[in-house]
Amino acid sequence: MHLAPLLASLDRAAHASGRPRSELRILDHGGGGGNSSLFLMLLGYRQAQGLNVDEDVHHQPLNAFLRRKWGLSHDVFSTYDGQRMPYADN
Repeated sequence: MHLAPLLASLDRAAHASGRPRSELRILDHGGGGGNSSLFLMLLGYRQAQGLNVDEDVHHQPLNAFLRRKWGLSHDVFSTYDGQRMPYADN
């Protein structure tokens, strides 16, 4: 499984920080359709965020579903211009 090393690293980070999986912030840059981000979210990493430069990827229906299903207050997937990421701590 290609995600096994990543999952081991994330579990170590959660343990070292003393925070639960649900509070770790993860950026999946260039994640395309979002499969990895969704997989991480299903495992409890609810702060996973997918970010793409490709404007042809439309995630609004999926974002709306995830907001309803999991009660999220943020969009999981977004796009940007390749220059400035859409986060306050850019």
